[in-house]
Amino acid sequence: MHRAALLLVQLLLLACHTLADDVGFDYDPTDLNAWEHDYGHYPYRTFESSDLTPPAVARKVDSPECHDGLMTFLTPRGTAVNESRGMVILDDEGEPVWMQKTDGQPYNLDVQTYRGAPHLTYWLGDDTIGGHGEGDYYLLNSSYDLVAKISALNDLRADLHSLSLTSDDTAIISIYQPYEKEKGGQLQYIWDCLFQEIDIATNSLIFEWRASDYHDTSESYHEPRYESEGSTNHTHWDWYHLNSVEKDDLGNYLVSARYTHSITYIDGNTGEIIWTLGGKRNMFTSDDHALDFSSQHLARFHSVDDFPSLVTLLGASKAGITTKLISLFDNRNDDTWDSGLGSRGLLLAVSYPTDYRLDGQVNKNDYKARIVREYLHPNDLIADSQGSFQVVPATSSDQDPSIVVGWGARSVWSTYSSSGKLICDDHFGTEAAILNGSVQSYHVMRYPWIGLPSEPISAVYNSERNSLFVSWNGATEVDSYALQHNDESATEYADWVYTGTTQKEGFETEVTIGECVTRFVRVVALDAGDNVLGVSEAIRLPFTSVNFHASSFSIHVLITCYRVSIATRLTTCTSPLTATLSRQVA
Repeated sequence: MHRAALLLVQLLLLACHTLADDVGFDYDPTDLNAWEHDYGHYPYRTFESSDLTPPAVARKVDSPECHDGLMTFLTPRGTAVNESRGMVILDDEGEPVWMQKTDGQPYNLDVQTYRGAPHLTYWLGDDTIGGHGEGDYYLLNSSYDLVAKISALNDLRADLHSLSLTSDDTAIISIYQPYEKEKGGQLQYIWDCLFQEIDIATNSLIFEWRASDYHDTSESYHEPRYESEGSTNHTHWDWYHLNSVEKDDLGNYLVSARYTHSITYIDGNTGEIIWTLGGKRNMFTSDDHALDFSSQHLARFHSVDDFPSLVTLLGASKAGITTKLISLFDNRNDDTWDSGLGSRGLLLAVSYPTDYRLDGQVNKNDYKARIVREYLHPNDLIADSQGSFQVVPATSSDQDPSIVVGWGARSVWSTYSSSGKLICDDHFGTEAAILNGSVQSYHVMRYPWIGLPSEPISAVYNSERNSLFVSWNGATEVDSYALQHNDESATEYADWVYTGTTQKEGFETEVTIGECVTRFVRVVALDAGDNVLGVSEAIRLPFTSVNFHASSFSIHVLITCYRVSIATRLTTCTSPLTATLSRQVA
């Protein structure tokens, strides 16, 4: 009943509201009334100097802790996003930093380490294959240049759900494959789930694991949706739905499977199951409903030491027992099952024997799980698909990390203190979009990031405002733009003269030209220390200089601005002779 009512609301909202609209030049992110009523389901930004259309953001809960210098990484998708889809980085004010439009739908924009340096990673391909995808993963460096393309081996295709890079510069990718499995004398036609660990440099296979070799389809909570599903080779049954894999320091793998409601720890040498948490094959005991998660996403191990406040609370482990934290996004709902409960971020503590056995002989008293924290949204958001939970390290070793929850099918991400207090709540779709799911992002993550783009600065002249509109897609270190001009040439070897600087404002900055600038102009991007980061192409202005000839000197005088030092940040306008600038940019 709940799902039918929600579908009706979705249809009505789609009929009555514009799907997406530009928030305009004077957008005010604090005007929440305009946000909800004036821009459709997906408010987006437009610019003079760029054709990019990144999402606008409304911060509905704010605090100083939100302004931490970290960047936010997301891949907007959904019926209201359409041609605005792409990969997006936002700063801690919600201002766009970088966007790359794509022909297909990208997923899982992350920052991961490769060869000792941070890289952007993402998936791109065909996502229309019933809840998973067939494509490839890509690595970009800090200049946004392609470093590597990671494809599945053995004639398989990489799935959109999971890419994890290891300290050995290998990539672990999720894969879905149509597969035949015999059971009870009959063939089952299933979407089987695999993961491969691949050496990125050599493109060689390190390890491969297949779910149906170690799990039975009877473990699934996701029954076939219609009579023929799973019974013919045209209607494969998605019974497992692997959505995250990571490798720990021992060389073992932690796997999350949505449709078995389970998290499985796998031996990295044999592929055998060490233990299973949750689901029908659960090996753990709990006194506080720690096993009640379902349809979850993005399971990750953490050390107890990552949360200093928990060290005393959890106490020391017994001899021979390992205690770890596991974070996950607990959807509690999926496309066929509605619990009526709001989704949540969940932090669990699990204890299990350090020296495990693979022969099935276990003492259940040695396997314990408990809830450490849960992270709920005040509006009880229900994400029936997608979602993420991220532990963001603190800047000091004696502080707890913060928590970022991406609400998947609901266009929201929220930041919490480790204790569960909501400190920031950011929306990239309106309440209408939250209700009907027309704006989504598979996950939302936050990282430090320094971008130094290889693409040039973009500067466009606006004659009505006598200004340049300037942007540099992906540049994170620009503090200001300096305006240069000259009357002779547009080449980089011309005698360019500084006339002043304009502080960078958001993605696009308006640089006023003024009355004392002559024939050609360009802008120079400067960092906070006035170091030159980049220079735009020259622009010829639609007016000409005025020439004077001093008889005793026979020199050329320009009506121009004083050639002042960048350090003084002066914009005094006068008419001196041309002189040597204290710093030239070639």
